[in-house]
Amino acid sequence: MGKKRVIAGILLILYIGFIIYTTLLCREPRDYREYNFQLFWSYQRFFDDIEPLGKQIVCNILFFIPFGVLVSLCVNGSRKQQLVFTVISACLLSGTVEFLQFILKLGFAEFDDVFDNTLGAAIGAVLVLILMKLKGKEMSHKPYGSYEKYFKRPIDLLCGLAAVIVFSWLYIILIILGAIFMRGNPFFTQERPGKDEKIFKLIKFRTMDNRKDKNGNLLPDEVRLNKYGRFLRKTSFDELPEAFNIIKGDMSVIGPRPLLVQYLPRYNAEQKHRHDVRPGLSGYAQVHGRNTVSWEDKFAMDVWYANHVTFLGDVKIIFQTVGKAFFKQEGISSETSATMEEFMGTPIGVTSTWRAPQ
Repeated sequence: MGKKRVIAGILLILYIGFIIYTTLLCREPRDYREYNFQLFWSYQRFFDDIEPLGKQIVCNILFFIPFGVLVSLCVNGSRKQQLVFTVISACLLSGTVEFLQFILKLGFAEFDDVFDNTLGAAIGAVLVLILMKLKGKEMSHKPYGSYEKYFKRPIDLLCGLAAVIVFSWLYIILIILGAIFMRGNPFFTQERPGKDEKIFKLIKFRTMDNRKDKNGNLLPDEVRLNKYGRFLRKTSFDELPEAFNIIKGDMSVIGPRPLLVQYLPRYNAEQKHRHDVRPGLSGYAQVHGRNTVSWEDKFAMDVWYANHVTFLGDVKIIFQTVGKAFFKQEGISSETSATMEEFMGTPIGVTSTWRAPQ
């Protein structure tokens, strides 16, 4: 969880306590309304020309705008999910407060205030989402050169089509072998984040079988990664079906590897920039350590590549990928795992030790 989200969460808890204090600890309607008006004393001149009911509605709306802002900052998800969660939370909180006022016989329970409060929270959420969208546009990725802007995607499409046609015989062989050694479906599909964190379905050849223990749980990766699966990974043949992702436009031939969706909220602000470009079949990090380098170094390489996309650089990575896949065959496993340890987020103070080429 990001530092900003933790701070927003603490402020949200304090503000909820403030709402409860200012609504439930007042014993008379007059005290309640006068206290709320004092909170927004700077708006009193504006209120002078408004009827008392209008004053109360505006006050109720303003009172919950900070709540909507804080909830939106705490929730991780799409803009629609953030707005819906904020509205539901405001409705539940306001409804609960009004219900407690009614149960405790405080004398000023007005359930129509729930609508005003919810509207205020929605306004706060919309303001945050608009600002986040504007900030995203300001930080949007700018192509490094004409190759990335005009030629990279058409070249990717041609390469993807060529791969499917040229290696069609190999696809058939690997499908048959995969069905035998994996005891069923030879394909593996999983949702992954692509360019601008847009989710797509990645397709690969399966490298781990589905063996389970007595309790029905999947066995550890190092057990399920059989000899055939190791062969696919060493030769990178398991990546061949991703040619269809390239044709579709979800991926590129060269780019940062698409990782798990659950990693998205764990990236820091700099690491998120690895999604400024399409993920790739192979990438700069894959030919400079692959699974033997730390997550921080790998992400630093990904971000550097995203900011330095060139034709010669992509061609060099392609040749290095072929060399490592068929000759050196290194970097398949980390020092402590058959694949790569799960990324749990970069601890505060930890930075990459990798240095970008000059």
